[in-house]
Amino acid sequence: MLEIGVKNHKGEFLAFSRDPRYEVIASGISPAGATVCMSKTAMNDGAKYNSSRVDERNIVLTVYIMRDAEEARANLYRYFPPKRKCALYFKNGARDVCIDGYVETLECDLYEMGQQAQISILCPDPYFQSVSGVSVEVGKLLPLFEFPFAIEKEGVELSQLYSDAVGAVLNEGDAESGMAMELFASGKVVNPRIYNTQTRQNIGLAMEMLQGDVVTINTHVGEKSVTLLRGGVKSNIINRLMGRPDWLRLETGNNTFTYKCQAGDENLHVTFRFRPRYMGV
Repeated sequence: MLEIGVKNHKGEFLAFSRDPRYEVIASGISPAGATVCMSKTAMNDGAKYNSSRVDERNIVLTVYIMRDAEEARANLYRYFPPKRKCALYFKNGARDVCIDGYVETLECDLYEMGQQAQISILCPDPYFQSVSGVSVEVGKLLPLFEFPFAIEKEGVELSQLYSDAVGAVLNEGDAESGMAMELFASGKVVNPRIYNTQTRQNIGLAMEMLQGDVVTINTHVGEKSVTLLRGGVKSNIINRLMGRPDWLRLETGNNTFTYKCQAGDENLHVTFRFRPRYMGV
């Protein structure tokens, strides 16, 4: 009903549901609590809202050791060493998600007839992420070449150039998300700018992209960056951002984007990549 797995800091994976030595239950996988800050004033009823944030998540795994107690217990030490980073995986009929955390404690009573271990994991980012990512490509050139292929005497269209390109990105998660916007130049592109047509926010680059260039704009909180891949060499070009950029985010539901360039619109192809985020399993 709920498959649980863990990947340790070495990249080794343990699937509890496939290992007959263990039975596992998990707590702390519903939506994390929030801290709401309010202030009171002497002459007014109630309070004034100031701010709020979702707190870090604490997941506790209770592992029942069903057989081979010594070997099974030692195996848990391998996958849950205290202070080390790990990734927990949860899969049910509706969601296949993961979350990163750090092992706080691993407690096990060696003198009980039916041994069980309790593992506490602290997750700085309280949101679960989909195991599989989403990729949406937006371009003003529509390829028409397909098989079976035959050229008639009057010729055939191999592609069509649009005067405007709008792409819809569906975020099926429970929470807003950052993303990676990948800009690929099939020819010369000058000063590209990406727009969210719903919020009117935009982010632009004051630069000239050459054929084969790939610019990646990362808008994830704590990971914001702008990099250029040219000739196999990656470099930081965050200083090429125009003015005060809006680090575009994906709200839940549909998000619509388009782009414009000072020159070379037809040579730019934009791909939006992200992993939906969820409040709970």
